[in-house]
Amino acid sequence: MQNNNYPPSSERPTPSLNNPEEVRLALQEWLPGSLAVDRVDVSAIDIPEGNGMSNITVLFSVDCHKDGGTERHNVVGRLQANGDKLTFPDYNLALQYAFMAWLEKQPQCPGPALLAEETSGRVLGTPFYLMLRTDGRVPTDTPSYHRDGWMVSLSAEQQREMWLNGIDAMASLHNLDTTTPDAQALIASYAFPKSLSEQLDYWEHYCRWAFDDKPTPSVIARASAWLRAHQPPEQKLAFCWGDSRMPNVIFDSDNAGVAALLDWEMLALGDPLQDLAWWIYLDELFSHGLGSARLPGLPDRETSCEHWAAATGLDLGNLDYYLVFAGLRFGLIFARIMRNMGADDVALDNFVNQYLEQHLP
Repeated sequence: MQNNNYPPSSERPTPSLNNPEEVRLALQEWLPGSLAVDRVDVSAIDIPEGNGMSNITVLFSVDCHKDGGTERHNVVGRLQANGDKLTFPDYNLALQYAFMAWLEKQPQCPGPALLAEETSGRVLGTPFYLMLRTDGRVPTDTPSYHRDGWMVSLSAEQQREMWLNGIDAMASLHNLDTTTPDAQALIASYAFPKSLSEQLDYWEHYCRWAFDDKPTPSVIARASAWLRAHQPPEQKLAFCWGDSRMPNVIFDSDNAGVAALLDWEMLALGDPLQDLAWWIYLDELFSHGLGSARLPGLPDRETSCEHWAAATGLDLGNLDYYLVFAGLRFGLIFARIMRNMGADDVALDNFVNQYLEQHLP
């Protein structure tokens, strides 16, 4: 299937930063108190190409001066975006930061090192958090890593090792204990979906928000009804990554190891099989769904599922259900992006909906 609907990165409706120099000066004034140092010098703000569509990512370095010494840090900032062209109806940076702070205490699950957060919006006019930049490389998103980018030049064995290491890192998240006092305190402190039923509520609300008074694609409506009618029992209630895919993994630059898992805006409690389904579905969508081959070294669906099941001890019986769930969620996100671009016709009929149609019973 040939696709002409997906926008190149230069045309995506990514949030923008109006005055990077103003942001630099505000951070330079605020950071000494937050980091308990005498003075901070902040470099020019860089906004990376291919910035995400749900927040504003900025890159810079800070020189921290204290007691006559200087220490440099390379920093990544995530700023909450505002406006009427957002990808999600609400965006909880405080929850993401709190979860990553909890994750820092779980050494078996790799994540970025956190630096500071500001939730009031008084410093930059919007909430933000800062983390140390993790060294490594990330598979390309647009264009897909199947078509372009550094993964294409790797050997088949290297590609396979990266893929399976990514699944292992995801499984390490699913194996974390959510019944500990600190995990339970985190869960109780923030509002986010905490069961499959609550997730379905959220995505039904997302559908109403994304389409407003516009027609909804028939496959989206049918998938939503089917998911609601066929909810399986959750075999385990675990923290689910939500956006579990290769472009949200930082791999070590010199090998196939995983340095960090990224992007927790779709964090939920649920059956972790949904993360595996999203990992597989998005990979297949941006290869088979676009009429192109997958990278030759990447294991097939069966091998990937068996690898995850061996790492978690969990059952794969409801995989088909969660593949449809993945298709519904990405179908709604993609439709919202298209509507933000003024392409209402593409929101109704596109390769994403066509691929979901193939998975809907």
